[in-house]
Amino acid sequence: IFLINIDANALVSGNKKVWCSLLFQLMRIDILNILKTIHTNINIDLSLNQNELWKYLIKWINENKLYSNERKINNFQNKTQDMAIILLDVIAYFQPSLVNYQHINNDVKNNAKYVITLARKLNFRVFFTYIHFINMDMKMIRIFFALIMQHYITNT
Repeated sequence: IFLINIDANALVSGNKKVWCSLLFQLMRIDILNILKTIHTNINIDLSLNQNELWKYLIKWINENKLYSNERKINNFQNKTQDMAIILLDVIAYFQPSLVNYQHINNDVKNNAKYVITLARKLNFRVFFTYIHFINMDMKMIRIFFALIMQHYITNT
């Protein structure tokens, strides 16, 4: 990990900006390791540009039917409500008894919190908060799907 122009005193003194940059670097390293795991197990070409990589991820999710047959992911631009149900379907794929669809309603904030809670119960490394979900932060949602892919590969 490289923290340029930062000395140990900045960490010891509790400088929030320094700690945030350190955490970001650790998350970045972890995500790169996840992509390497995926690459090793399914021979995905990491030299693909980002759009091609995400298209491959969508294709993989649809081919493996990790969610209900009546839904399909065409892109990561699905409405928030649809994305919550798709993510719950994916979580139910791994542990059906964990998901209670009655908790899903029109409250996007609570739906997002519910999805994140269930993902954590399955020991997914969740890097995003409900705010990312509400704002449909595509980068964080894609990372979440990459985590699902890694979980699927390592546990099946």
